[in-house]
Amino acid sequence: MKRINFATRLNEAMNLFSVDPINIAIYLKEPEERVWAYLRDSYLPSVSILCRIADYFDCSVDYLLGRSNVWKRS
Repeated sequence: MKRINFATRLNEAMNLFSVDPINIAIYLKEPEERVWAYLRDSYLPSVSILCRIADYFDCSVDYLLGRSNVWKRS
């Protein structure tokens, strides 16, 4: 079974919400290049940034990390 990684989940969420890396970068107050690094799976966000991404998409951190298939937080 292939493990879902953060880059895959972030890509899916961005497609679902029709947002591009620049919008996420502005929201996170991070460089756009950093968001592209997340999407390429060459860099992982800090815990605080990960939580902000989960807040943006209203999903759980576990979902973003591929540890759960349940989108919504309980």
